[in-house]
Amino acid sequence: MAGKSWQAHEGDKFVRQLQLRKAYYYENDWRNVPWEQYSYSVVVFTETHWFPITGRQPTTKLGDPAKGLLHSHGPFFENVEDLPHWKPGMRNAADTWQALVPGPLGDGYEAPLDEAELRGLGKRVRDSSNPRTRRRMGSWGV
Repeated sequence: MAGKSWQAHEGDKFVRQLQLRKAYYYENDWRNVPWEQYSYSVVVFTETHWFPITGRQPTTKLGDPAKGLLHSHGPFFENVEDLPHWKPGMRNAADTWQALVPGPLGDGYEAPLDEAELRGLGKRVRDSSNPRTRRRMGSWGV
């Protein structure tokens, strides 16, 4: 059975329907890290705070209001299986980092750099800032 879900524009409805100390899930935006597989995050609202404009809202233990998190990370889902790209083995972003390779590479594994990679590394070193010739921090050139 599919659980409830709330879109980013349904902030008031989300605040009314959520329960304190219950986990809610959202899928992380994979466009920020295209090399990463899909991952999700868990949010638990533990207390309520009074905000001057929006009134009393549930917040996380760090003080993030429910409406703001839904607006910036939504949609939120009641069950982790309801995420759009859910599949068994999907990584929680708060878990320890797991390698994206299926297993250990072995003792004899070598990855020599080709000529293009060496040229790119050399250019990054040449273009980097030289601490002896750069200006002091906070000084602006006119």
